[in-house]
Amino acid sequence: MSPQTKHIAALDLGSNSFHILIVKVESDKMNFVYREKRQMRLFDERGEQDYSISQKKISEAVDLIKYFKGVADKYSAEIFAVATSAIREAENRTEFIQEVSKQTGIGVQIVSGEEEAELALLSLQYSIKLLPSRYLLFDLGGGSTEFIFVENCKIVKKFSLPIGAVRYTNKFSSHHDGNVDSAEGLTALAREEVSLVKEFASSFQFEKCYGMGGTVSAISMMIEKGVFKRDVKYEQLWNYNFSINELQKVISIAEAAKDISEKKKIAGLEETRADIILAGLLIVKTFFEELQIDSITFAWTGLREGIIMKAIK
Repeated sequence: MSPQTKHIAALDLGSNSFHILIVKVESDKMNFVYREKRQMRLFDERGEQDYSISQKKISEAVDLIKYFKGVADKYSAEIFAVATSAIREAENRTEFIQEVSKQTGIGVQIVSGEEEAELALLSLQYSIKLLPSRYLLFDLGGGSTEFIFVENCKIVKKFSLPIGAVRYTNKFSSHHDGNVDSAEGLTALAREEVSLVKEFASSFQFEKCYGMGGTVSAISMMIEKGVFKRDVKYEQLWNYNFSINELQKVISIAEAAKDISEKKKIAGLEETRADIILAGLLIVKTFFEELQIDSITFAWTGLREGIIMKAIK
């Protein structure tokens, strides 16, 4: 490997899953060489109050990070690790970070919601070169959603709100069957929390809306495989557009699946997302309605690409 060649690994420690992305950087060119994600929920049983990550979950998380480190070491990759909502809101986040450092040697950076938004935007700007002059990007995760309003490549306004597929599932689903006890209650809360974004969006008048995160990815795949019965690969979803009418068809499919075993069989849906998908779908429907979105374009990339771009810069 030449002196101009190096590998960089991004670890995205999210609220629903942990991701690793490894790229080869050579003479200003970047090639993706490895990506993997594993489910890792640090607050499955989270309540309304402040919470601590259990010792069992810390141990599981450290073991997974060790595994990812082993993968990165095979490429002699420099590792950049970022933690988002679940870890930054934990009372014992410092203990978690120290334990990861002690057992793996990896320093984890806990990013704020605003920093998370900036990384998401870097990712979008890398993946889609020709962006409109005024657009909205939202990144819907397990624990939070970041909204970024952009004009002429510059951030005009950003919001980070406690709206997430895992968070809302924990709040509105008591039977662990993937169903929502009160769709009306979930929608009412999402409307309330997104009200400031709605107010700003009405005056900003964005030309296009981009969506990022596992729920948006799942919606795109479920529309293709479950509604249109097309056998597509994940890579084919780049720049994929869907409407609220298509989303409603997917919601109907998810609601018709009465329990978790039926939801795991939904075409295009990963089994590990089956218990949180309905909450995620209802959240996205609320975004459509409250922000007057015509269609959502799946951004395809995610926070880890943003981590890589920031590391290179």
